[in-house]
Amino acid sequence: MHMRSTAFFLCTILLSSSHGHAQCSPGRLTNPAPAYHQRMGESVAIAGNNAAVGSPWGDVNGSVQAGFVRMYAQGTFGWAYHSTLSAHDQAEGDHFGAAIDISGEYFIAGAPNRELGDAIGAGAAYLYRRQGASWWFVQRMDALNPQDWANLGDAVALSGEIAVLGVPGHPTNGSDRGGLAEVWEKTVNSTFARTTRLYRETAYNNDEFGAAVDVFDGVFLVPDLIAIGAPRRHSVVAENAGVVFLYSRSPEGWVQSDLLYGSDVTSYQKFGAAVSCLGNRVAVGAPAHSINGVHAVGAVYVFERNAANTGWVEVVKLTAPTPTQSGIFGRSVDLTTNDRLVVGCLYPQRTYVYRRSAAGAWQLEHELAGPEGTQLGTDVAMSGNDLFVGEPAYDNAGVERAGAALVFNLNPDGGSDMAAFAPVIGPGTYFGCTSIATNDGSTSCTGSNASRDVWYRFDAPCSGQFTIDTIGSDFDTILSIHIGSSGTAANTIECNDNRSIGLTTSRVTMNMLSLGTYLIRVSGSGPAAGAYTLNISSCEPICSCDWNADQVVNSQDFFDFITDFFANNADINADGTTNSQDFFDFLTCFFKGC
Repeated sequence: MHMRSTAFFLCTILLSSSHGHAQCSPGRLTNPAPAYHQRMGESVAIAGNNAAVGSPWGDVNGSVQAGFVRMYAQGTFGWAYHSTLSAHDQAEGDHFGAAIDISGEYFIAGAPNRELGDAIGAGAAYLYRRQGASWWFVQRMDALNPQDWANLGDAVALSGEIAVLGVPGHPTNGSDRGGLAEVWEKTVNSTFARTTRLYRETAYNNDEFGAAVDVFDGVFLVPDLIAIGAPRRHSVVAENAGVVFLYSRSPEGWVQSDLLYGSDVTSYQKFGAAVSCLGNRVAVGAPAHSINGVHAVGAVYVFERNAANTGWVEVVKLTAPTPTQSGIFGRSVDLTTNDRLVVGCLYPQRTYVYRRSAAGAWQLEHELAGPEGTQLGTDVAMSGNDLFVGEPAYDNAGVERAGAALVFNLNPDGGSDMAAFAPVIGPGTYFGCTSIATNDGSTSCTGSNASRDVWYRFDAPCSGQFTIDTIGSDFDTILSIHIGSSGTAANTIECNDNRSIGLTTSRVTMNMLSLGTYLIRVSGSGPAAGAYTLNISSCEPICSCDWNADQVVNSQDFFDFITDFFANNADINADGTTNSQDFFDFLTCFFKGC
């Protein structure tokens, strides 16, 4: 999981995941005792069944802006509040929880304004371990040589047995905020110890090396990797454009293995203000990137290790679907194990989920919106299908900027937002939600060509008649069946809006061929969206003498069969030839009424 710089700018809550109807509206986590400017959601983290939401500006036991973190655990019925963590030695203005991360049974929280000795704002990080049902304090991680306003813990990252702490304000080699990063690794006694410090010998003023950090603890043939952003460092082609340094482990320790910057780098774009690395992939946010003279639209660059394993190549540059001035797309990024990339965009309150196709293309899978003015997307974190998005400026119960976090469950049992990723299903009942979907196709029915839609791929288990409906859905649905790899009006073979007068759910009944593959699209009439139920019947064998497949056996079938029979195209018994046996088999079926 990623962690990026914060750049500072007891009750139970249950969030149902997917029991019965899908959770359509996102769940909102809030503090039951909100206070002014707590900014809950300034940081978020999730790993498996554990999640955390930071409130770095919250007061603790009378210590103003000491900061705290609310921990959550996922159980049978969803996410529930677990406990609150704060520094045992909290002090005013520490901002504990400004940056957080979780990996396995360990949790880390940065307190970048922590005073150490005579060093004001030196910063510190606090490590916890979950044992049994509780989170236990393990240790405080201090800088090797604390400096005023070095801000250790302004960015933190944790993966397996490796922790990385950003110290962006450190006066490296006499610079003013040249920055560095400390690497800590797990010891035999389950604590962590500093193993090295990473920095640039040619540090310049305001590089802020360490403003964003991430780490990947390697597995199998994928090596360890550390990514460190220096969002104000000069690149090779532009002033103060920002760069990202990559470090790999060697027999001599951690060594720089590459230097990343955008293909169209411009000055002051803050490339490296957010970073996420996972395996052979790195995502970098450049939230101040300008496009065609429009300021701070923002961009995200994705890099992958080349086939020869000798370097990194930029594979895509992503921007918001509708670029907005000061949109700050790329404020936060998170790469996940299921080929997804989450991008936070502060204005207009959007979080985007991209997914990599089998062909290697990054496609928009979800566009998630929140209320205006909440700074939704300040931080993002995803594990499996659960996505946490911070909204630290949310007004909770009338309390300004108390903050919150939205929790989205991205249809774990539902359809895909994109036809290309449609899950393969069989007869049965399926639940999902179109409210968090985008539009990825059209149909021959009117009223849904711009609607939010979700997709399934149905492999017919036999040749026969199937009934597919949306009975049980909460909104006015439109249901369509398509042939092909995408869904369009041209390849629609069945479509239904309302299954009968006065009913807003949909139903189609059609014959399908054994092992035939069909795309099923569930959408809404116009802007309608919500929780849906998709029901697919078991196979009902096709009546062989319903020759024209109009679902009625009558004289027209007889005439159609005779026409095909004399055209030598009426092999009703599928023995490879049209002969008198086909004629007798048809008559037997016809007079029985099938």
